[in-house]
Parts: sequence; structure tokens; C-alpha cells
Amino acid sequence: WLVRHNATSRILGVIMTTVYLSGGIRREWRNSVKERFKDVDFIDPMETYTPYASVYAWRNLQSITDCDIVFACIEPTNHSGIGLSFELGYALALGKHTIFIDQSGTNRFEYPANAVASYVVGDFEEAMAILEYAIEVL
Repeated sequence: WLVRHNATSRILGVIMTTVYLSGGIRREWRNSVKERFKDVDFIDPMETYTPYASVYAWRNLQSITDCDIVFACIEPTNHSGIGLSFELGYALALGKHTIFIDQSGTNRFEYPANAVASYVVGDFEEAMAILEYAIEVL
């Protein structure tokens, strides 16, 4: 039931960076990231969603363990951000590179998500530029 990825996926001898997409259930931002970075192996938990919370949580933790970068986006419609904050904290504990886009429109995530991310931005395009740079240097 676990979707396994290697931190650096090998496809036909090409090394690909693996990016875990963390955030609310809306797909627009996720699709934008995937369309812009075609040569990246994305782990999108919304593609393997299950209503069984424990299965979903453990699958996500394994996916974060297996990725190179966590790209997280909190949208104005995400009412709590608890899962995202937990995932960013877990990624920090593993020493992962993290990019956090705070589009909440409030300062409610001043702690802990803003405190644990490698990069914190409010602008989606700025986050995409940081991701592009991170992919190049990994």
C-alpha cells in the first residue's frame, strides 16, 4: 500500500529530483508546479488519497522520507494547516530542503511552519524560482 520512491529516482539512467507536494486539497497549484517541472519526480499525496487517516498519514511520512525537497503551499481556503505544519516539521527533522508558500493572508502560521521551512515566501512565482534553483543544485 505504500508508494515507494527513492530520494533520487533513476529512470533510463537519468537522475531525477523527487519533490513532495504538501498542502491543501486544491489541485490548481499542484498542477502548475508539475507542468512547469517536467523532469522532476513528484509525489502528490492527493493522487494516492485514502479516507483511512492512519494509512494516509504513514504513506505521507514515507514519501517525505523518500523525497529530496518538500514544496508546501498553504492557501487561504485551508482552515488549519495542521497537516502541512506536521509534514514540514517532519521534513526538518530529516534534514530535507523545504519551500513554504504562505498564502493564508494572515500571520497565523508564524509558528511553527514559518520557523521550520528552509525558504518562506508569500509569492507563488518566487517559490517556483527557488524550486528551480534547488533542483539545479541537488
